[in-house]
Amino acid sequence: MSRDFLTFKRMGLPGPTPLPIVGNVIALASEGTRAFDLNALNKYGKVYGHFDGFAANLVVADKEILREILVKQFNNFPDRFSFEEFSGDLRHGLANVKGEHWKQNRNTITPTFSSGKLRKMGPLIQKACDTLMKTSRQLIKSGDDGQVEMKRLFGGFTMDVISSTAFGIQADSQSNPDDLFVKHAKKMFDLSVTNPYKLLMMYLPALKPLFLKLGVCIFPRDSMAYFRKLTSQLLDERRRNKEVDRNDFLQLMINAQEGRLELGDEDSKEQGDNSSKQNIRCLTFDEIVGNAELFFAAGYETTALTLTMNAYNLATNPECQERLRQEIVEKIGSEKIDSENVTKLQYLDKCINETLRMFTPALRIDRVCVKTTKVKDITIPAGMTVTVPVYAIHHDPEVWEKPDVFNPERFSASERANQDPLDFMPFGYGPRSCIAMRLALLEVKMATADIVQNFRFSVGSKTDIPPKMEDGFFLKPKHLWLKTEEIK
Repeated sequence: MSRDFLTFKRMGLPGPTPLPIVGNVIALASEGTRAFDLNALNKYGKVYGHFDGFAANLVVADKEILREILVKQFNNFPDRFSFEEFSGDLRHGLANVKGEHWKQNRNTITPTFSSGKLRKMGPLIQKACDTLMKTSRQLIKSGDDGQVEMKRLFGGFTMDVISSTAFGIQADSQSNPDDLFVKHAKKMFDLSVTNPYKLLMMYLPALKPLFLKLGVCIFPRDSMAYFRKLTSQLLDERRRNKEVDRNDFLQLMINAQEGRLELGDEDSKEQGDNSSKQNIRCLTFDEIVGNAELFFAAGYETTALTLTMNAYNLATNPECQERLRQEIVEKIGSEKIDSENVTKLQYLDKCINETLRMFTPALRIDRVCVKTTKVKDITIPAGMTVTVPVYAIHHDPEVWEKPDVFNPERFSASERANQDPLDFMPFGYGPRSCIAMRLALLEVKMATADIVQNFRFSVGSKTDIPPKMEDGFFLKPKHLWLKTEEIK
């Protein structure tokens, strides 16, 4: 967007002084995204600018301006920043496609995550929950004084859920971490903000044509080739066997490709005006592959991290854990947790929302301006990236009293009535918010309810308080050990 460092001065906006060539990236890397955003908002206010290399980045935490950008003038800010030319198959996924192409694909894929479709995915999540209980018992026996590493435990669970709901494959990664599918999935989606090609493209955008000639890709080619071949084999197998009744993401994409995506009454009602046949376009093979891979990339680690940090919050706040356990006893009893009865657990919702506020996996979201637009008294030029500092907004002391304290009652009905929706947006906000939000929340709720019903978390000798967090592509702990005890 920019080839000099005067952009924000010309716009009349404050911000940290950039260094030659690298802009503010060194400060961002050394402080970490969380501290950088919190400090900058405190120093410069709710709107300021910084530079990622030569790229001008407008940071906005002002709610009225965000409402314009994310919703009211969305047509002028419809895209996300991406390295789509270097993303391999993922350039065809929803996160990277732009404009009308994005809108058409979003309309096609949205019914996949309707209430009706999610209920049909419920048994797949249940099966992964059963394995989670079994794995937990095994790890307690083999661990040091019953201490279990939560990130590994829940990573196996979400891998199993995503592999079954996306591809219809029973990977059983909790029991078989050396499975080829599991190894490639972990390798492909071990996302890093320090990828050397990303950094070079950021600092030296003039090298982009050279990278394109060299065929650079920011994802491992062998893993991408594995998933492309796997998807092709699964598509051929299903068409050959006419497996039209399966309820996973891949089958729904096949139905959309072949014009057989049927919307039930409930689905049509949720879709509203977007439910008509003409809005459901056939997907190409590349789009099926790209969106299946994106489903993994967006849902595997983020959901595991939410489960991990929620377990930490419950372990370090035992009174909240006992209250949740009592709610499960009163409203579900000894019944098996499923996608229906888990909706009765209102305190569970509060705990998960508070965890998502405190430890939101995506520290920032962004939108790209495609048409020069005036918002309030700021003229945002076409091509500029607008960054929303989600973590900093979730820890704004003007909105959240004692923001580093776990307090699920922030999300009681009475408190929510006084909150602005833009105070809490772990899944983004507006038309381009996370399409799989309901599936992710269903996974987290079912797994948390099941494990709290059967196990008790507490602080152990290996537990770091506070947890040692890494500001990477996602916010995650380096490791997180909790003492885990089965409730007999």
